[in-house]
Amino acid sequence: MGTYRTDDLHRGHPLRPFLAELDRIRGVRRIDLGPLTGGETAEQLAAIYGKTGRDLPPGFAEEVFARAEGNPFFTEELACATTNGAHLMPSDVGGFALSDTLRDLLLIKVEQLPEATQRMLRLLSAALPPVDHRFLLLVTGTTDDELNELIRPAFQAHILVPGEGPTSYRFRHALLREAVHNELLPGEHSALHRRYAELLEAEPSLVAAEMREVELAHHWYSARDYPRAYDAALKAAGTADARYAYAEEHQMLERALDLFDQVPEPAMDFARLLYKTACAAHLAGDPHRALFLTDKALKRVDPQEDPELAALLHHLRSRDHHVLGRSDGMADIWAALDLVTGESCPQVRVQITNSASFIKMLTSDDIDAALRFAEETALLADKIDSDLYRIAAAITKGTVLAGQVSLGTHEEGLAILRQAIIDALGYGDPGIIGRGYINLCSALETLDRHAEGVQVARAGLAELTRRGVRLRVAESMLWTNMAESLIALGQWDEAVVALNSSLDVDPPGIHGSTTHEYLADLALLRGDPETARTELALGARTPSRNFEHQYALPGIRREIEKAAWLTRSIADARTAFQAFLDKPQFLGDERYAWRVLTAMAMAEADHAETTRAAARSGASRIDTASAAVIAALAERAARLPAITPSQAAAAAQVAAELARWRGVAGATEWATASELAGREGVHAYQAAYIGFRAAEAAAANGERETAAELLRTAVRPVATLPAGPLCQEIQALARRARLDISDCMPAASASSGRGGPDSGTPLGLTARVHLDEDRERARVQHPGQARGRRARGGGGGRTPAAGFRGRVSVTGGRIRR
Repeated sequence: MGTYRTDDLHRGHPLRPFLAELDRIRGVRRIDLGPLTGGETAEQLAAIYGKTGRDLPPGFAEEVFARAEGNPFFTEELACATTNGAHLMPSDVGGFALSDTLRDLLLIKVEQLPEATQRMLRLLSAALPPVDHRFLLLVTGTTDDELNELIRPAFQAHILVPGEGPTSYRFRHALLREAVHNELLPGEHSALHRRYAELLEAEPSLVAAEMREVELAHHWYSARDYPRAYDAALKAAGTADARYAYAEEHQMLERALDLFDQVPEPAMDFARLLYKTACAAHLAGDPHRALFLTDKALKRVDPQEDPELAALLHHLRSRDHHVLGRSDGMADIWAALDLVTGESCPQVRVQITNSASFIKMLTSDDIDAALRFAEETALLADKIDSDLYRIAAAITKGTVLAGQVSLGTHEEGLAILRQAIIDALGYGDPGIIGRGYINLCSALETLDRHAEGVQVARAGLAELTRRGVRLRVAESMLWTNMAESLIALGQWDEAVVALNSSLDVDPPGIHGSTTHEYLADLALLRGDPETARTELALGARTPSRNFEHQYALPGIRREIEKAAWLTRSIADARTAFQAFLDKPQFLGDERYAWRVLTAMAMAEADHAETTRAAARSGASRIDTASAAVIAALAERAARLPAITPSQAAAAAQVAAELARWRGVAGATEWATASELAGREGVHAYQAAYIGFRAAEAAAANGERETAAELLRTAVRPVATLPAGPLCQEIQALARRARLDISDCMPAASASSGRGGPDSGTPLGLTARVHLDEDRERARVQHPGQARGRRARGGGGGRTPAAGFRGRVSVTGGRIRR
């Protein structure tokens, strides 16, 4: 094996012909390592400082990534530069300078070039990349031939490379440009940027239309002409907003904020500029910054003098509180509604009623109110002739109806959602397009239509990509919703890819936490408790939105699973379950509630088996709390609708787990559950687990042929999954009961060894010992640890082949506000 750095290979490098010859040899494989992603850069920085990514100052990882461009060495050098190599956590971003070591390393090749070429590079470094040949001609004042001769040495040394345009140039790396630019003298710096700005104002066609105002803002600011830089920044922000380039808009408005005090007569008052900047920050996926700016603006606005702006600020604060999981945001919604009416400010009120409708939809506490607010939104949209809010109201209504499966309105809701997406595609706003696809994907997952959910998520991502926009929240939700459906289908490797992609967009707030919680779910199913604990800890760093049942109920399920199978504390599991019982039950919560009930039933059944085994050894204690929990569980299950295939299977599973808790084989109950688990739409792992338990119960009754067939059925859903612990339990049962299922067991599982006590127990599986073979039945004699080593795919990688990063959840997709 050999390695080399591609950025060191200038055109005359002797390694180039050797590599060309190697490429022609059979058996030689070349692997090109791309740069780190933004998320991976944040992970590297966190590791350098011995922290987690969420401990980094806001914007710090983004600035390092923009400057290092994913180069791990440059990333570390920049990180060390923030604290003089002390590896202490920086307090803020702070515009830190290059270290002397890194600057010298970057400039070695530059200083070997002819002085005239070096001068040209300094001129080029002042422009935003890429720079067109014609623009550079005007700046340098040279002819074509003269400029080509100046550029050629830089190309040969691999300092300059072709830009995106056919006649443009850029530095090989952003830090190389930065190092060269830092070599400009102070007076030279200002004069050069002023020259760029004046040339660009005289000849706008020198740069792409969408970049003209951005470049002008950059050059006038660097030339210290602040009024012109301020005006250009506002124009650039408007242009970016029209292109849905929210991150760029946010950057330009932040520049305008910085310049506000330097402008004699600013075109916008400061409070409204704060609001616009906060809106851009929110849309760019930075709710922390948006909330800071919103609070700052609210202190400057008198609601009596400017009720519209005050209402807009309360509305925006509601949305940021909601994204960050701090509250449902309705307090600010009510405050905003009190400030404006449909008659006085319909353009403002329609935004607020739209948010009120989807908050009520998501909190599930008043579905009728959600529909009323959606209806008011539609009426206001007609009044102001707004297609955007007509579509938004339709999405809310469709989502509400699609979620009421027990009322039979789901097909009507799906039809409304599909039409809303068609209308959104015609309207063209990426935000409303993303929301439509997210909610349809989630609605399909509620109905166990997993394959359709995957198709919808992929279509939504393709639309956003085709439109050239980056919406961190929308993309993250589409990736994670897709992953949930893929996991339900048993396509775990594909789900890993989706979850990696979700992390790569650096999702903010609850959306990043949710991705980590998915990772924990999958790790637990794979028998990897260490990873499960790590990911649960990362997910817990953001408030869990307990006011939304789509987050609260899965969170309770995870607490039960963590207590039962990681920390081995049935008391903690019961505490978590009590939190579930204390919550009101709403229509539409079934897909989440059944998973809580099955998790607790499995935990209590496992605990009962452990207690009985201890009793046989004389070490048991009477557990009076268990009966009360089981009674409450059975009562809640009796009144919870079970409509979809996975819900019906879950209801039957709960009944069977209660039989296991009582200490009976429960063959009839498990047979019923197994029959229901065979229906289309039941999650792959759920079906396999139920089949395993049904086979176990049949074997306990001496029904060997039935047990063998049930066990074969259980193997099929997980035969291609990295669900090693469950496969090993299935094999152990087959050996104990003398059932031949070798024809359908995966080879990898068949050859798996036994792990130690730290390898974890898969969900609902207590470890077993071999029984008297003459009885040919499978009973639990005493507790132990799960057999089978961790089903980890390796270490540290980001692909299924090199490890895994994914999350399993059988609770369905998430809904977008």
